[in-house]
Amino acid sequence: MYHGHIGWNSWKIISQLISLTLSLSADPTITDLLGVITETWLHDDIDSMMLQLSDYTLYRLDRRDGRQGGGVVVYVKQGSFCSHLSHLTHPNLEVLWLLYRPHQMPREVTHILIGAIYHPPKANNPEMLDYLINSMDEVSRSHPNTGILLLGDFNQLPDSQLRSYPLQQMVNTATCRKSILDKIYTNMHTWFQTPISFFTCSFSV
Repeated sequence: MYHGHIGWNSWKIISQLISLTLSLSADPTITDLLGVITETWLHDDIDSMMLQLSDYTLYRLDRRDGRQGGGVVVYVKQGSFCSHLSHLTHPNLEVLWLLYRPHQMPREVTHILIGAIYHPPKANNPEMLDYLINSMDEVSRSHPNTGILLLGDFNQLPDSQLRSYPLQQMVNTATCRKSILDKIYTNMHTWFQTPISFFTCSFSV
């Protein structure tokens, strides 16, 4: 069994779809795979049909306040047991939630809650942290043995509350110049190998 997770901060997603396709298909032994992309710059005029990848289901959350930039997209391997928790969507925050049930799971975990996150620079840190904690609490009440995977571009979001949840931050190499902005927080750290950074960012809005 192998479950792969690729996190990628890609400015203007359409110009990156070819490279993303190669990344997602790089290892044919991967049976369950999620691709998470932040800062998509998508908007209502861009049809989801333009973003489809073969053998993957697309979930997208565009920025909704009229400003350019931001946004989150998740690609899920078709055949994976994954549902979009749209009721958790916040009108002012860029977080897309999925509840994931891989084909094989350790007994101690029944589901995996995935939060794909873009937290812009100078955004409201307390609002985001309260929202993340409350959302994780809500799902954990319904599914007490849920694994948690938060990943995306957190920028300067303080993480003491996430670490005390408790979640462990897995990324330890710079993802944007000399800073670690793209992160992975999980309560399943023993399941993961050390993440590898392939790309660096340009700028965030």
